[in-house]
Amino acid sequence: MRRLRTVALAVLVALVLATLASACGGGSEEAADGDATSDAGGSAATAPRDTSTLAKALIGHWSDEWTDQYYDGATWTTVYKNGDSARELAYEVTKEEPDKLRITFDNWEAAEGRATSTMVMIYSFEDQTYTKLKAEGWDYWEVYVDGAAAP
Repeated sequence: MRRLRTVALAVLVALVLATLASACGGGSEEAADGDATSDAGGSAATAPRDTSTLAKALIGHWSDEWTDQYYDGATWTTVYKNGDSARELAYEVTKEEPDKLRITFDNWEAAEGRATSTMVMIYSFEDQTYTKLKAEGWDYWEVYVDGAAAP
């Protein structure tokens, strides 16, 4: 009987610790196939992510198979995983459609100072944490990694 109580207590403590870790923002990693759960670990020590608007939910570090993308609210930096030179663009959010989880922004080479293209980004409909993002017309998703707004 005593052994059963000890095992039950150990299981209860493990469950409580797991629940506390989850509630504190420990987060779990994105699965390799892109199933979103929560932010992909590592950002528990930073301030909670602001998802009050789609523009604010964009801020941070996103990743796909080929690139790491960083958005800081005004600058969009792309770091290529193959070692090519990073690319820095200025951007300005021009439209948010929360009901469609779509955000539109103009972007341009920072040195040129003028809009050269418009991007329409779509957040995942899978959950309410906005952990997946893709450009309209693209067939792959970027996954939210953490709150880092620059490499």
